Amino acid sequence: MDVLFAVLAFVAIVVGLAYGFLSRSPQRPALVSAALPVAASIATVSMLGSLYYSEIRGFTPCELCWYQRIAMYSLAVILVIAVLRRDTQIAPYAATLSFIGFGISTYHYYVQMFGGGDSCGLDASCAVRWVDTFGIVSIPFMAGAGFFGVAGSMFYLLKARTR
Repeated sequence: MDVLFAVLAFVAIVVGLAYGFLSRSPQRPALVSAALPVAASIATVSMLGSLYYSEIRGFTPCELCWYQRIAMYSLAVILVIAVLRRDTQIAPYAATLSFIGFGISTYHYYVQMFGGGDSCGLDASCAVRWVDTFGIVSIPFMAGAGFFGVAGSMFYLLKARTR
């Protein structure tokens, strides 16, 4: 399962990059209509992955994990509702949550790779790498990739709306 989630993290990064680069080109209706469902899918799979690691594998989330969960679970809920309502007005709010979550996951990844993080709670250390796939993919890396993919999709949607 770790390899599957790692591959999905790289897919989310590619989605974020693709939408970011394509935001400079003329509007493509198929990409615009797919941006919201793609973002909702990334957030939902990220949320389910988080639940898999804590509830099935038994990994105890640290304090930084909880902050990332707050952002990702919120994204999953609001993006699924936005898809059902076909509401593209959600883009600035989802992008903001994505950037906040990305910042937290980037810091968490740094703590795991280079140490530190004395501010983490007593229950679980933020420096513990529960997952280490391909030598670089950890849980904060996967979360960051999810936030990046959602942010790229929302950025594209915002750019398309302003044209």
